[in-house]
Amino acid sequence: LLGLSGAYTVTSGGTMDCRALMISNPDAVLHIDSSRTLNLYNNLDNDGTIIVNPFNGGNATQFDFESSAVITGSGEIRLGGSGTRARIRTGVGDVVTQSAGHSIRGFGQVEGVLINNGLVEADVTGQILNLNTAPKTNNALFQASNGAVLKVSSIIIDQGGGGSQSVVGAGSLLDLSGSTIIGGTMSTDADGLINADNCTLDGVNFSGGNLEVRSARTLNIYNSITNDGVMTVNPTNGGSATQLDFETDGSFLGSGEVVLAGAGTRARLRTGDGFTMTNSATHTIHGFGQIESLFVNDGLVSADIPAQTLTLNANDKVNNATMQSISGAILNVVGISVDQTGGGELVADGVGSKLLLTNATVFGGTVISRNGASASVTTATLHGVTHEGLLDIPSARTLNVFDSITNNGVITINPINGGSATQLDFENDGSFLGSGEVVLGGSGSRARLRTAPGVTMTNTPTHTIHGFGTIE
Repeated sequence: LLGLSGAYTVTSGGTMDCRALMISNPDAVLHIDSSRTLNLYNNLDNDGTIIVNPFNGGNATQFDFESSAVITGSGEIRLGGSGTRARIRTGVGDVVTQSAGHSIRGFGQVEGVLINNGLVEADVTGQILNLNTAPKTNNALFQASNGAVLKVSSIIIDQGGGGSQSVVGAGSLLDLSGSTIIGGTMSTDADGLINADNCTLDGVNFSGGNLEVRSARTLNIYNSITNDGVMTVNPTNGGSATQLDFETDGSFLGSGEVVLAGAGTRARLRTGDGFTMTNSATHTIHGFGQIESLFVNDGLVSADIPAQTLTLNANDKVNNATMQSISGAILNVVGISVDQTGGGELVADGVGSKLLLTNATVFGGTVISRNGASASVTTATLHGVTHEGLLDIPSARTLNVFDSITNNGVITINPINGGSATQLDFENDGSFLGSGEVVLGGSGSRARLRTAPGVTMTNTPTHTIHGFGTIE
């Protein structure tokens, strides 16, 4: 019992065993000096301060709970040594529970099995508080502040009881290294950051701020994620494959955004075999990289980095909303089908912006280019699609049409009169509907309209076909 009044410090010598420990004086301080161990065999009632390795001495120093115990009181345990120089441990099969009102702070390691109902905080500038070795349950708050790092290393943290992980202040970092977070909330302020390196988030609410998946790392998502912040995949466009993977059916919920920031496989969204990723109505995915997943879009997908490409590939997509290119970026749909029968739009908007259909099939919806943007096809297929704006079929390419096309723009076949056969083919009976035009721009077979055997193509009263080439 440390209960005498006034401010004073007690220093432990060697290894000390306590059957129980109470510090009732809030001005009392207990030091566990470098290379020393305090073994506690019962509960801790602490209204004062316990400092493990107060001067960051060079030897392993520990506060060990040798039986399951509860920490109560309004005090704090302060870890004052990097790595194993200041650590909290539990015996085999034992659990320590920190009650509301009590804090564990500083830098060092929390290795024990911990149930947190209070505050665990990394708060020493430039230093690391590492949660490692054994699983934790967080029903309250884990926090990095004051330019410190809270590192979660290869463990499971269960936050199903409403726990939160927070990052506050410039330079403060939550580093998730090979760990699994189940439930609860994660957030940063405007200056904080979360590194989600080779970790798993299971039903987590990212309530705001900045989260990054760095080059060559993977973030795995189970059971959806509510994202009201900014999640960036490969923020520096590093040279290695980097991915955000859904390992079950799930959704991006919330009003936030996922930023793809690496060319090709350097920034990609994927799903496990047979699983579907859904982008909800209020959520945005944008940047450059690849969306390889089975994918349902009810929100916004936007290629928006000038001269960079966002590629939709690998697995089929459903687009019930908008997929677009803006700001001189390129949206390339490669080797897949996009089902837009729910009213979706593929859009290129603005000078220099491009929509490319590369061996792609589009069902329903609208294909639009406007405000100086362009769209073009490479052996693409359109099923019952509405077209607005400009669409080019370059030399040696083919556009296949099923179930008519409503054309309210300009479709140009071989716009530069290139030397190879180029065609727009109707593969079943259908019509050119709408008020637009088809321009044949190549001599002979360089620009031609064709039908499959026994199939009829109809040019309706409001539609125009003109130029030079062949109507076969």
